[in-house]
Amino acid sequence: MYLPQMAAYAMTGNSFITKLVRSLVAKNMLNNMGASELKTFTGSLKTGRMKWPFYRPEKEKESSSQRPSQGEDLSAAPTRPYRSIEDIYRAYMERRERPMDVVEDVLKRAKALNEDFHFMVQFQDEEPLFRAATLSAQRYAQGKPLSKLDGIPFIVKDEMSVAGFQELVGTNPKDKKNPRIGKLATRNDPVIQALIDAGAILFGTSVMHEYGISPVGFNVWAQGPLNAYDPTRYTGGSSSGPATGVALGLFPFAIGFDGGGSIRDPSSWSGVVGTVATFGAVRYENAETEIFTTLHCGPITTNVADAAIVLDVMANTKNKGHHFYDKVYKDMFGIRMPSINFGPLYAQESRFTIGYHTAWSEDCAPEVKAMFYEVRDYIKSHQGWRIEPNFEMSHWNDQAISHTLTIGREFWQAHQNDVIDILEPNTKMSLDLGRELDDSITEATEKMKKWASEQWMKQFEKMDAVITPAMAIPAQTIQSGVKEYGLFNFTLVSIMSKYIWPSNLMGFPSVTVTIKTDPLPIGIQVICPPFKDGQCLAIAKEIEDHFAHQRKRPEVVVLEEAQTTTNKK
Repeated sequence: MYLPQMAAYAMTGNSFITKLVRSLVAKNMLNNMGASELKTFTGSLKTGRMKWPFYRPEKEKESSSQRPSQGEDLSAAPTRPYRSIEDIYRAYMERRERPMDVVEDVLKRAKALNEDFHFMVQFQDEEPLFRAATLSAQRYAQGKPLSKLDGIPFIVKDEMSVAGFQELVGTNPKDKKNPRIGKLATRNDPVIQALIDAGAILFGTSVMHEYGISPVGFNVWAQGPLNAYDPTRYTGGSSSGPATGVALGLFPFAIGFDGGGSIRDPSSWSGVVGTVATFGAVRYENAETEIFTTLHCGPITTNVADAAIVLDVMANTKNKGHHFYDKVYKDMFGIRMPSINFGPLYAQESRFTIGYHTAWSEDCAPEVKAMFYEVRDYIKSHQGWRIEPNFEMSHWNDQAISHTLTIGREFWQAHQNDVIDILEPNTKMSLDLGRELDDSITEATEKMKKWASEQWMKQFEKMDAVITPAMAIPAQTIQSGVKEYGLFNFTLVSIMSKYIWPSNLMGFPSVTVTIKTDPLPIGIQVICPPFKDGQCLAIAKEIEDHFAHQRKRPEVVVLEEAQTTTNKK
């Protein structure tokens, strides 16, 4: 029996022995992580506590009428490995392509590639797909598309309500004890509905790591997804299926969730772009909304301009009544939460001061370090931009484990009444760790969040953004035994989370951009202060445009397109 399976069985259940084993294992893990040191440090702090990572703008927030989903083009880069949303939009407007043909082509290729890469949970039926495509074509014929997303295919992580679909959140679709089987959603999540109302065409739900509980992304029940660049490697997760669908060149965008890098990790390892907005800016609605203080809903795209287009729509949902985030924000500050300002993306000239922390940024694989300094040198040469190693911070581990412990307890709160016996062994172990986290841990993590947010905001007074590597290492090989029992590897998870946690702990907007694929994708991350989403996207886009020539599509996409061209001839 595989070690994680044995450990999971030992820790699962309510007998005296299993409770004792679970308690001992959890305490040992907490000590190894540094929980006692965290309690000691936060016990000395005079600061208060922060649960929800919301911030009052220090000055009246500048407004902008710019709407990426409706306005002027953003994606005019010299070289791109993938077609952009605006490329397809222009092809529709100029009658060079029809939505029906695109839908037919994508559906055929997606079903074929899914046999090898295992990234889809459920495809939408053909009839509603072609009906949506026909309506889209009619709007283009009249010169009245709903937005740049009109007729654009997309998929969503299996963690959102999709009318007529099961919401399995990565659980076993064949286990008769799974209470989620057969329960069909009666409506779309407001985020999905906003995208459909903008004309986007939903192709279905995509595979995720079970419960989204790990950044590795591999789902035992789906036997994947597998990395588009190398099927022997992990995709990253937990929004692994969405990232794979985008990386394979099938879908210009996908929607994921990110509580600990779950959008940005798979985007980095899969060679695409991952974006999380300021916490609360995207108002999704599910069972997790009022529990998770760490969770962002955001787009996975092939380029930054597309991320802005999709995020513009996602951040303008039609919710029934006042959304939970808006209520909390108004209770805290007495004002309405600011909306996203995309203005910096349209500025003719930009002036940014960017910081980085030398030791933190260099704690990565040699090829990642070399890539990071290549980006640093480009920024140095950029007219109007400045970059300095002047980001100062202490208690890195206390901050990182505060995120780990926070989301660990939130996972347990969200799933404590679920049928635990049907889950992967690694999921059981993670949930049981969350079960052992008590109120003293919550107090320590919330005090740490408050202290850390104050320190980061002080740093942002002297810089517009912080850059880091996106991931410390390239995509890793799937180990023996993982396909049978899943993976519980805290060391790997810690390495994968090295640069990711600030946005989840403190709610900052961030974008991960792929810089090169040689042979595996590696990239950088841009982190900005709250409500500076447009600035974050603008910086990321300029960097992406400069290095676009270093990116390559997965070989399987190149070969497939060559075969398609040959067949057409």
